[in-house]
Amino acid sequence: MGPRSGFSRIPGTRTPASSFVASTDNRGSGCTRSRGRSPPSRPLIRGVPSPTAARRSGRSATHRSLSSARWTAERWPVIESETQIAASTSPSPRDDHGSPLLQVDGLVKDYVRTDASLRRRPLRAVDGVSFTVGRSETFALVGESGSGKSTVGRVLLRLTEQTAGSIVFDGEEIGRLSERQARRFRHRIQMLFQDPMAAFDPRMTIRESLAEFLRLRGVPRSAVNSEVARALASVGLDSDLARRRPGALSGGQLQRVGVARALAPEPELVFLDEPTSALDVSIRGQIVNLLSELQETQSVGYVLVTHDLRVVEAMADRVGVMYLGQLVEVCAKEELFERPLHPYTRALIGVTRRSAIAEGAADHAVGLGRLHGELSLEHAEREGCRLAPRCPFAEARCEEPQELVQVAPAHWARCWKALDVEQQVDADATKGS
Repeated sequence: MGPRSGFSRIPGTRTPASSFVASTDNRGSGCTRSRGRSPPSRPLIRGVPSPTAARRSGRSATHRSLSSARWTAERWPVIESETQIAASTSPSPRDDHGSPLLQVDGLVKDYVRTDASLRRRPLRAVDGVSFTVGRSETFALVGESGSGKSTVGRVLLRLTEQTAGSIVFDGEEIGRLSERQARRFRHRIQMLFQDPMAAFDPRMTIRESLAEFLRLRGVPRSAVNSEVARALASVGLDSDLARRRPGALSGGQLQRVGVARALAPEPELVFLDEPTSALDVSIRGQIVNLLSELQETQSVGYVLVTHDLRVVEAMADRVGVMYLGQLVEVCAKEELFERPLHPYTRALIGVTRRSAIAEGAADHAVGLGRLHGELSLEHAEREGCRLAPRCPFAEARCEEPQELVQVAPAHWARCWKALDVEQQVDADATKGS
């Protein structure tokens, strides 16, 4: 793939002119299994030290404005069923196989909540979500807290049962398997948790924690110690840490161990639940680089859940934007940052852009729009657009049910006036510049 460009960079990175690219020295270790793939074709976060690097780069912030590339105002077909997204989404450029590794079709998850009057009311946390993930591809789910991102992951990992929909992994339906039948998929789908301190048993040593996951792929007891050492080396940690307990490691070290543990069973898909949100800003870029390197060498697919669009910019191939349980926009990563169409997506990027400007990045005149108020679960019960109570562009027609509309090749938005909003906001920005 070409260089991964975007509108902002992880704090601690060098300017685009820098030629330094982080890398690890353990690419050939026993824990890392090469499948005959060529060296990484995509650059990592430039200037962020690798796990084995001893120095840190300077803190220069860069910011790239959103592209003003235009499309014709021609309306593309309405997606009558969200299942068409999974069927028509093109494989990632880095997908070496024609068929997707994971295909989620019309996923629904309902909960029951108790209101202030102690009445039990249904809550639809995930509403008809469909997407695919190719082999060695990163598909990102972004949105505010409460949008249903993590619930999707919990259902994929069978931590909670789905209400409706289909989950096909490597050609086999796994959504309705029994607990016994699902065990044979455990080592093929793993998870990296958000809080490394809460993801480990404080009474177990690092060796014991890794050994549990190594046994999922049949590593004999006699080889556990050597495999634990290789797993730690692959994430830039010394093997002496295996004797320690989680409380004796820093947050960054423990998250590296979490990466090693997730990849120990040699999975084909890893669910990344906010992998950097609990870490210091100074080491977030290192974890992102580590995950990207290991993806290239081990041919693993990622489902990335995050609210940090800078992480999405660095790692993702395609992005699905979620709001109150629904996908409101789906497209390639580059397309999302260059041409966001749904008002909610534009607002999310606008918040990140204003944050970058506050940190000293250059300001470029681009209209993105702002939302009113805060996310409310009451809006999830609306028949019409769930964003309408907060959207500055809402009209009477927004009270009608909104379908995903294909507004460009491989680009969908759940907004009947997405193209009109784009033209209106860009025109206002041009007048004000």
